[in-house]
Amino acid sequence: MKIKIIIITIILFQSTLSASSKTSTAEFLLIQPYAKGASLGGAIYSPVGNDVNIQYNNPAGLGLVNKYEISFTHSFLFADLYMDYISACLPIRDFGTFGAGFVMMGMSDTVAEVGLDGLFTGDNIEFDNQAANLAYSTPKLFDTLLFGLNFKYYSMKLHKETFSGLSFDMGVSLLILNDLLFGIAVKDIEFDSSTVLPLAINTGIGYSLQLNKDISLNPSMGISLLKLNYFKINLNTEFVFNFNEISCLLRAGYSYPAEADFVSGLGTGIGIMINKKYKIDYGFKPSSELGMEHRISLVIGFGELAPIAKKKTPIRKNIQESNKEIFYRAARYRNLKLYNKALLEYRKIITRDSKNIKAAYNIASLYSIKNNIKYASMWIKYVLKLDSSLIDRIENDPDFENFINSDGYPDLLKK
Repeated sequence: MKIKIIIITIILFQSTLSASSKTSTAEFLLIQPYAKGASLGGAIYSPVGNDVNIQYNNPAGLGLVNKYEISFTHSFLFADLYMDYISACLPIRDFGTFGAGFVMMGMSDTVAEVGLDGLFTGDNIEFDNQAANLAYSTPKLFDTLLFGLNFKYYSMKLHKETFSGLSFDMGVSLLILNDLLFGIAVKDIEFDSSTVLPLAINTGIGYSLQLNKDISLNPSMGISLLKLNYFKINLNTEFVFNFNEISCLLRAGYSYPAEADFVSGLGTGIGIMINKKYKIDYGFKPSSELGMEHRISLVIGFGELAPIAKKKTPIRKNIQESNKEIFYRAARYRNLKLYNKALLEYRKIITRDSKNIKAAYNIASLYSIKNNIKYASMWIKYVLKLDSSLIDRIENDPDFENFINSDGYPDLLKK
Protein backbone atom coordinates (compact mmCIF):
# COMPACT_ATOMS: atom_id res chain seq x y z
CA MET A 1 0.00 0.00 0.00
CA LYS A 2 2.80 2.42 0.84
CA ILE A 3 4.63 1.75 -2.43
CA LYS A 4 1.33 2.26 -4.27
CA ILE A 5 0.98 5.67 -2.64
CA ILE A 6 4.44 6.71 -3.77
CA ILE A 7 3.91 5.55 -7.34
CA ILE A 8 0.52 7.24 -7.73
CA THR A 9 1.78 10.44 -6.15
CA ILE A 10 4.77 10.68 -8.47
CA ILE A 11 2.70 9.93 -11.57
CA LEU A 12 -0.05 12.45 -10.85
CA PHE A 13 1.95 15.26 -9.28
CA GLN A 14 5.17 15.77 -11.16
CA SER A 15 6.59 18.18 -8.61
CA THR A 16 10.15 16.90 -8.71
CA LEU A 17 10.67 18.15 -12.24
CA SER A 18 12.87 21.23 -12.45
CA ALA A 19 11.58 24.54 -13.80
CA SER A 20 13.96 24.33 -16.75
CA SER A 21 12.43 21.06 -17.96
CA LYS A 22 9.40 22.96 -19.37
CA THR A 23 7.19 20.14 -18.09
CA SER A 24 3.77 20.78 -16.59
CA THR A 25 3.85 21.30 -12.83
CA ALA A 26 1.20 21.86 -10.13
CA GLU A 27 -1.11 19.18 -11.49
CA PHE A 28 -3.11 19.35 -8.25
CA LEU A 29 -4.65 22.62 -9.52
CA LEU A 30 -6.78 20.54 -11.92
CA ILE A 31 -8.50 18.66 -9.07
CA GLN A 32 -11.91 19.92 -7.96
CA PRO A 33 -11.52 20.89 -4.29
CA TYR A 34 -15.22 21.15 -3.37
CA ALA A 35 -18.14 18.72 -3.22
CA LYS A 36 -20.39 20.14 -5.92
CA GLY A 37 -17.68 19.97 -8.59
CA ALA A 38 -17.01 16.30 -7.77
CA SER A 39 -20.71 15.35 -7.67
CA LEU A 40 -21.16 16.75 -11.20
CA GLY A 41 -18.57 14.31 -12.55
CA GLY A 42 -15.61 16.57 -11.87
CA ALA A 43 -17.13 19.37 -13.93
CA ILE A 44 -14.45 21.99 -14.37
CA TYR A 45 -17.09 24.63 -14.94
CA SER A 46 -20.83 24.37 -14.33
CA PRO A 47 -22.33 27.85 -14.67
CA VAL A 48 -25.73 27.27 -13.02
CA GLY A 49 -26.37 27.44 -9.28
CA ASN A 50 -23.23 29.32 -8.33
CA ASP A 51 -21.94 29.76 -4.79
CA VAL A 52 -18.68 31.08 -3.34
CA ASN A 53 -16.70 28.08 -4.64
CA ILE A 54 -17.23 29.06 -8.28
CA GLN A 55 -14.19 31.35 -7.98
CA TYR A 56 -11.93 28.29 -8.24
CA ASN A 57 -13.20 27.58 -11.77
CA ASN A 58 -14.42 30.92 -13.14
CA PRO A 59 -13.99 34.12 -11.11
CA ALA A 60 -16.67 35.88 -13.17
CA GLY A 61 -19.28 33.62 -11.56
CA LEU A 62 -18.74 35.42 -8.24
CA GLY A 63 -20.78 38.31 -9.63
CA LEU A 64 -23.90 36.11 -9.49
CA VAL A 65 -23.56 35.44 -5.74
CA ASN A 66 -25.83 37.94 -3.98
CA LYS A 67 -24.78 37.37 -0.36
CA TYR A 68 -21.68 37.04 1.77
CA GLU A 69 -20.57 33.41 1.88
CA ILE A 70 -17.89 31.26 3.45
CA SER A 71 -17.27 27.60 2.66
CA PHE A 72 -15.27 24.74 4.18
CA THR A 73 -14.51 21.47 2.36
CA HIS A 74 -12.68 18.31 3.39
CA SER A 75 -11.94 15.67 0.75
CA PHE A 76 -10.93 12.05 1.23
CA LEU A 77 -9.09 11.19 -1.98
CA PHE A 78 -7.55 8.01 -3.36
CA ALA A 79 -4.36 6.46 -1.97
CA ASP A 80 -4.64 8.10 1.48
CA LEU A 81 -4.49 11.60 0.00
CA TYR A 82 -6.62 14.40 1.42
CA MET A 83 -7.52 17.94 0.40
CA ASP A 84 -8.86 20.84 2.47
CA TYR A 85 -10.36 23.97 0.93
CA ILE A 86 -11.71 27.17 2.45
CA SER A 87 -13.20 30.06 0.47
CA ALA A 88 -15.11 33.27 1.09
CA CYS A 89 -16.68 36.07 -0.92
CA LEU A 90 -17.73 39.65 -0.24
CA PRO A 91 -20.17 41.30 -2.68
CA ILE A 92 -20.15 45.11 -2.62
CA ARG A 93 -23.07 46.84 -4.28
CA ASP A 94 -22.24 48.60 -7.56
CA PHE A 95 -18.55 47.78 -7.17
CA GLY A 96 -18.28 44.03 -7.67
CA THR A 97 -17.54 40.89 -5.67
CA PHE A 98 -14.27 39.94 -3.99
CA GLY A 99 -13.28 36.38 -3.19
CA ALA A 100 -10.46 34.51 -1.49
CA GLY A 101 -9.54 30.87 -1.05
CA PHE A 102 -6.92 28.49 0.24
CA VAL A 103 -6.46 24.83 -0.75
CA MET A 104 -4.08 22.31 0.79
CA MET A 105 -3.35 18.75 -0.33
CA GLY A 106 -1.27 16.13 1.46
CA MET A 107 -1.03 12.53 2.67
CA SER A 108 -2.80 11.38 5.81
CA ASP A 109 -0.14 8.74 6.60
CA THR A 110 3.62 8.91 6.83
CA VAL A 111 5.26 7.07 3.93
CA ALA A 112 8.76 5.64 4.12
CA GLU A 113 11.11 6.20 1.18
CA VAL A 114 12.16 3.09 -0.74
CA GLY A 115 15.47 3.09 -2.61
CA LEU A 116 16.18 1.57 -6.02
CA ASP A 117 17.41 -1.58 -4.26
CA GLY A 118 13.98 -2.06 -2.70
CA LEU A 119 15.19 -1.26 0.82
CA PHE A 120 13.97 1.52 3.08
CA THR A 121 16.33 4.49 3.16
CA GLY A 122 15.30 5.66 6.63
CA ASP A 123 13.72 8.85 5.32
CA ASN A 124 10.04 9.65 4.95
CA ILE A 125 8.38 11.00 1.81
CA GLU A 126 7.17 14.56 2.34
CA PHE A 127 4.25 15.55 0.17
CA ASP A 128 2.52 18.93 0.45
CA ASN A 129 0.67 21.10 -2.09
CA GLN A 130 -0.85 24.49 -1.32
CA ALA A 131 -2.45 27.34 -3.24
CA ALA A 132 -3.99 30.65 -2.16
CA ASN A 133 -6.07 32.91 -4.36
CA LEU A 134 -7.62 36.39 -4.46
CA ALA A 135 -10.47 36.87 -6.94
CA TYR A 136 -12.64 39.70 -8.22
CA SER A 137 -15.75 39.87 -10.40
CA THR A 138 -17.31 42.99 -11.85
CA PRO A 139 -20.98 43.77 -11.26
CA LYS A 140 -23.25 43.04 -14.21
CA LEU A 141 -22.26 45.07 -17.25
CA PHE A 142 -25.18 45.90 -19.57
CA ASP A 143 -27.31 43.73 -17.21
CA THR A 144 -25.90 40.52 -18.76
CA LEU A 145 -22.07 40.42 -18.74
CA LEU A 146 -19.58 39.74 -15.94
CA PHE A 147 -15.78 39.69 -16.04
CA GLY A 148 -13.51 38.19 -13.40
CA LEU A 149 -9.84 37.76 -12.44
CA ASN A 150 -8.26 35.34 -9.98
CA PHE A 151 -4.64 35.61 -8.79
CA LYS A 152 -2.90 32.58 -7.25
CA TYR A 153 0.20 31.72 -5.30
CA TYR A 154 1.00 28.00 -5.25
CA SER A 155 3.70 25.86 -3.69
CA MET A 156 4.56 22.17 -3.93
CA LYS A 157 6.82 19.87 -2.00
CA LEU A 158 7.55 16.25 -2.79
CA HIS A 159 10.29 14.80 -0.62
CA LYS A 160 13.40 16.97 -1.13
CA GLU A 161 12.11 19.00 -4.08
CA THR A 162 10.13 22.24 -3.68
CA PHE A 163 8.57 24.59 -6.18
CA SER A 164 6.38 27.72 -6.02
CA GLY A 165 5.08 30.40 -8.33
CA LEU A 166 2.36 32.87 -9.32
CA SER A 167 -0.43 32.52 -11.87
CA PHE A 168 -3.83 33.98 -12.66
CA ASP A 169 -7.20 33.03 -14.16
CA MET A 170 -9.60 35.20 -16.11
CA GLY A 171 -13.19 34.50 -17.01
CA VAL A 172 -16.42 35.82 -18.49
CA SER A 173 -20.05 34.96 -17.70
CA LEU A 174 -22.94 35.94 -19.96
CA LEU A 175 -26.54 35.87 -18.73
CA ILE A 176 -28.96 35.21 -21.59
CA LEU A 177 -32.68 35.84 -20.99
CA ASN A 178 -32.35 35.23 -17.22
CA ASP A 179 -32.48 31.43 -17.46
CA LEU A 180 -29.59 30.60 -19.81
CA LEU A 181 -26.01 31.17 -18.67
CA PHE A 182 -22.75 30.86 -20.62
CA GLY A 183 -19.23 31.07 -19.25
CA ILE A 184 -15.64 30.78 -20.41
CA ALA A 185 -12.46 30.86 -18.34
CA VAL A 186 -8.72 30.56 -18.99
CA LYS A 187 -7.02 29.04 -15.95
CA ASP A 188 -3.46 29.01 -14.63
CA ILE A 189 -1.82 31.56 -16.88
CA GLU A 190 1.73 31.74 -15.57
CA PHE A 191 3.70 34.85 -14.73
CA ASP A 192 7.03 33.01 -14.97
CA SER A 193 7.66 31.72 -18.50
CA SER A 194 10.33 29.31 -17.23
CA THR A 195 7.58 26.99 -15.94
CA VAL A 196 4.60 25.33 -17.56
CA LEU A 197 1.41 25.11 -15.50
CA PRO A 198 -1.52 22.85 -16.52
CA LEU A 199 -3.16 25.61 -18.58
CA ALA A 200 -6.86 25.01 -19.22
CA ILE A 201 -9.53 26.74 -21.27
CA ASN A 202 -12.98 25.90 -19.92
CA THR A 203 -16.39 26.70 -21.39
CA GLY A 204 -19.80 25.89 -20.01
CA ILE A 205 -23.45 26.55 -20.74
CA GLY A 206 -26.34 25.83 -18.42
CA TYR A 207 -30.08 26.33 -18.25
CA SER A 208 -32.32 26.76 -15.21
CA LEU A 209 -35.71 25.16 -15.86
CA GLN A 210 -38.58 25.60 -13.39
CA LEU A 211 -40.65 22.41 -13.74
CA ASN A 212 -43.23 23.54 -11.18
CA LYS A 213 -43.37 25.65 -8.05
CA ASP A 214 -41.34 23.11 -6.03
CA ILE A 215 -39.04 21.40 -8.54
CA SER A 216 -36.41 22.84 -10.86
CA LEU A 217 -33.84 21.25 -13.16
CA ASN A 218 -30.40 22.72 -13.91
CA PRO A 219 -28.69 20.85 -16.77
CA SER A 220 -25.34 22.04 -18.11
CA MET A 221 -22.54 21.02 -20.43
CA GLY A 222 -18.88 21.91 -20.38
CA ILE A 223 -15.96 21.52 -22.79
CA SER A 224 -12.39 21.96 -21.58
CA LEU A 225 -9.07 22.14 -23.39
CA LEU A 226 -6.55 20.88 -20.85
CA LYS A 227 -2.84 21.67 -21.10
CA LEU A 228 -3.59 22.82 -24.68
CA ASN A 229 -3.27 19.14 -25.50
CA TYR A 230 -6.58 17.30 -25.14
CA PHE A 231 -10.30 17.98 -24.72
CA LYS A 232 -12.62 16.87 -21.97
CA ILE A 233 -16.44 16.95 -22.20
CA ASN A 234 -18.72 17.03 -19.18
CA LEU A 235 -22.49 16.58 -19.00
CA ASN A 236 -24.24 17.09 -15.69
CA THR A 237 -27.51 18.04 -14.09
CA GLU A 238 -28.91 19.14 -10.76
CA PHE A 239 -32.46 18.54 -9.49
CA VAL A 240 -33.74 20.95 -6.85
CA PHE A 241 -36.71 19.95 -4.66
CA ASN A 242 -38.12 22.68 -2.38
CA PHE A 243 -39.92 21.84 0.85
CA ASN A 244 -40.85 25.13 2.53
CA GLU A 245 -37.53 26.48 3.86
CA ILE A 246 -35.55 23.32 3.04
CA SER A 247 -34.25 22.39 -0.41
CA CYS A 248 -32.82 19.05 -1.48
CA LEU A 249 -30.35 19.05 -4.38
CA LEU A 250 -29.57 15.84 -6.27
CA ARG A 251 -26.60 15.95 -8.65
CA ALA A 252 -24.93 13.67 -11.17
CA GLY A 253 -22.53 14.08 -14.07
CA TYR A 254 -19.97 12.40 -16.26
CA SER A 255 -16.67 13.59 -17.76
CA TYR A 256 -15.10 12.02 -20.83
CA PRO A 257 -12.40 10.89 -21.18
CA ALA A 258 -12.14 9.68 -17.60
CA GLU A 259 -8.94 9.99 -15.55
CA ALA A 260 -8.42 6.24 -15.12
CA ASP A 261 -11.15 3.65 -15.77
CA PHE A 262 -14.64 4.29 -17.15
CA VAL A 263 -16.36 4.75 -13.78
CA SER A 264 -13.82 7.37 -12.66
CA GLY A 265 -15.54 9.86 -14.97
CA LEU A 266 -18.76 9.53 -13.01
CA GLY A 267 -19.78 11.76 -10.14
CA THR A 268 -22.85 11.97 -7.94
CA GLY A 269 -23.90 13.74 -4.79
CA ILE A 270 -26.52 15.43 -2.71
CA GLY A 271 -26.98 18.81 -1.07
CA ILE A 272 -29.27 20.13 1.66
CA MET A 273 -29.97 23.86 1.82
CA ILE A 274 -31.79 25.56 4.71
CA ASN A 275 -33.35 29.02 4.41
CA LYS A 276 -31.26 29.54 1.26
CA LYS A 277 -28.33 30.42 3.53
CA TYR A 278 -26.91 27.19 4.93
CA LYS A 279 -25.89 24.35 2.65
CA ILE A 280 -24.21 20.99 3.15
CA ASP A 281 -22.94 19.24 0.02
CA TYR A 282 -21.62 15.73 -0.41
CA GLY A 283 -19.79 14.58 -3.56
CA PHE A 284 -18.72 11.07 -4.52
CA LYS A 285 -16.42 9.93 -7.33
CA PRO A 286 -15.73 6.21 -7.81
CA SER A 287 -12.76 4.46 -9.42
CA SER A 288 -12.04 0.75 -9.45
CA GLU A 289 -8.33 1.43 -10.07
CA LEU A 290 -7.50 4.40 -7.83
CA GLY A 291 -10.17 4.16 -5.12
CA MET A 292 -13.15 6.19 -3.97
CA GLU A 293 -13.22 9.95 -3.43
CA HIS A 294 -15.51 11.64 -0.89
CA ARG A 295 -15.96 15.38 -0.41
CA ILE A 296 -18.02 17.23 2.18
CA SER A 297 -18.63 20.99 1.89
CA LEU A 298 -20.34 23.42 4.25
CA VAL A 299 -21.48 26.75 2.77
CA ILE A 300 -22.74 29.50 5.07
CA GLY A 301 -24.41 32.60 3.63
CA PHE A 302 -25.50 35.80 5.33
CA GLY A 303 -26.30 39.42 4.57
CA GLU A 304 -28.25 38.90 1.33
CA LEU A 305 -28.22 41.88 -1.01
CA ALA A 306 -31.39 43.38 -2.48
CA PRO A 307 -32.08 42.44 -6.11
CA ILE A 308 -31.37 45.99 -7.29
CA ALA A 309 -27.68 46.66 -7.79
CA LYS A 310 -27.60 50.06 -9.46
CA LYS A 311 -27.90 53.50 -8.01
CA LYS A 312 -30.85 55.70 -8.74
CA THR A 313 -30.26 58.00 -11.69
CA PRO A 314 -31.56 61.55 -11.26
CA ILE A 315 -34.87 61.90 -13.08
CA ARG A 316 -34.68 64.08 -16.14
CA LYS A 317 -37.28 64.90 -18.74
CA ASN A 318 -35.63 62.97 -21.56
CA ILE A 319 -35.29 59.87 -19.35
CA GLN A 320 -38.97 60.11 -18.38
CA GLU A 321 -39.93 60.20 -22.04
CA SER A 322 -37.61 57.31 -22.76
CA ASN A 323 -39.19 55.33 -19.92
CA LYS A 324 -42.60 55.80 -21.51
CA GLU A 325 -41.32 54.29 -24.73
CA ILE A 326 -39.77 51.39 -22.82
CA PHE A 327 -43.02 50.77 -20.92
CA TYR A 328 -44.86 50.71 -24.24
CA ARG A 329 -42.50 48.10 -25.71
CA ALA A 330 -42.63 46.03 -22.53
CA ALA A 331 -46.46 46.05 -22.58
CA ARG A 332 -46.45 45.00 -26.23
CA TYR A 333 -44.10 42.08 -25.52
CA ARG A 334 -46.21 41.10 -22.55
CA ASN A 335 -49.40 41.02 -24.65
CA LEU A 336 -47.60 38.80 -27.14
CA LYS A 337 -46.53 36.54 -24.23
CA LEU A 338 -42.87 37.25 -24.95
CA TYR A 339 -42.20 37.41 -21.23
CA ASN A 340 -38.41 37.28 -21.31
CA LYS A 341 -38.25 40.26 -23.67
CA ALA A 342 -40.72 42.13 -21.50
CA LEU A 343 -38.55 41.46 -18.43
CA LEU A 344 -35.52 42.92 -20.19
CA GLU A 345 -37.43 46.13 -20.96
CA TYR A 346 -38.67 46.55 -17.39
CA ARG A 347 -35.14 45.94 -16.07
CA LYS A 348 -33.88 48.79 -18.23
CA ILE A 349 -36.19 51.13 -16.31
CA ILE A 350 -35.09 49.70 -12.96
CA THR A 351 -31.43 50.38 -13.78
CA ARG A 352 -32.31 54.06 -14.27
CA ASP A 353 -34.68 54.38 -11.34
CA SER A 354 -34.35 51.64 -8.74
CA LYS A 355 -37.53 52.80 -6.96
CA ASN A 356 -39.78 52.73 -10.01
CA ILE A 357 -42.53 50.71 -8.37
CA LYS A 358 -44.51 50.25 -11.60
CA ALA A 359 -41.58 48.47 -13.27
CA ALA A 360 -40.81 46.43 -10.13
CA TYR A 361 -44.48 45.37 -9.86
CA ASN A 362 -44.53 44.23 -13.49
CA ILE A 363 -41.31 42.24 -13.02
CA ALA A 364 -42.78 40.48 -9.97
CA SER A 365 -45.99 39.62 -11.84
CA LEU A 366 -44.11 38.28 -14.87
CA TYR A 367 -42.02 35.94 -12.71
CA SER A 368 -45.26 34.70 -11.13
CA ILE A 369 -46.75 34.07 -14.59
CA LYS A 370 -43.57 32.17 -15.54
CA ASN A 371 -44.01 30.16 -12.31
CA ASN A 372 -40.56 31.21 -11.15
CA ILE A 373 -41.57 31.37 -7.48
CA LYS A 374 -38.09 32.17 -6.20
CA TYR A 375 -37.71 35.39 -8.22
CA ALA A 376 -41.40 36.30 -7.88
CA SER A 377 -41.05 36.21 -4.09
CA MET A 378 -37.86 38.26 -4.18
CA TRP A 379 -39.42 41.01 -6.31
CA ILE A 380 -42.72 41.02 -4.38
CA LYS A 381 -40.75 41.65 -1.20
CA TYR A 382 -39.02 44.54 -2.91
CA VAL A 383 -42.36 45.98 -4.14
CA LEU A 384 -43.84 45.78 -0.63
CA LYS A 385 -40.73 47.40 0.76
CA LEU A 386 -41.44 50.36 -1.50
CA ASP A 387 -45.20 50.40 -0.78
CA SER A 388 -46.67 47.90 1.70
CA SER A 389 -50.26 48.90 0.79
CA LEU A 390 -49.91 47.02 -2.51
CA ILE A 391 -50.40 43.67 -0.74
CA ASP A 392 -54.19 43.92 -1.37
CA ARG A 393 -53.66 44.58 -5.06
CA ILE A 394 -51.27 41.63 -5.34
CA GLU A 395 -53.74 39.29 -3.63
CA ASN A 396 -56.46 40.22 -6.11
CA ASP A 397 -54.31 40.30 -9.24
CA PRO A 398 -54.75 37.09 -11.32
CA ASP A 399 -51.18 37.48 -12.59
CA PHE A 400 -49.98 36.46 -9.10
CA GLU A 401 -52.10 33.30 -8.96
CA ASN A 402 -49.10 30.96 -9.26
CA PHE A 403 -47.32 32.70 -6.39
CA ILE A 404 -50.41 32.87 -4.13
CA ASN A 405 -50.93 29.12 -4.58
CA SER A 406 -47.30 28.40 -3.70
CA ASP A 407 -45.71 27.70 -0.32
CA GLY A 408 -43.92 31.03 -0.46
CA TYR A 409 -47.15 33.06 -0.13
CA PRO A 410 -47.99 32.22 3.51
CA ASP A 411 -44.36 32.84 4.48
CA LEU A 412 -44.52 36.27 2.90
CA LEU A 413 -47.59 37.22 4.94
CA LYS A 414 -45.81 36.33 8.18
CA LYS A 415 -43.05 38.90 7.50
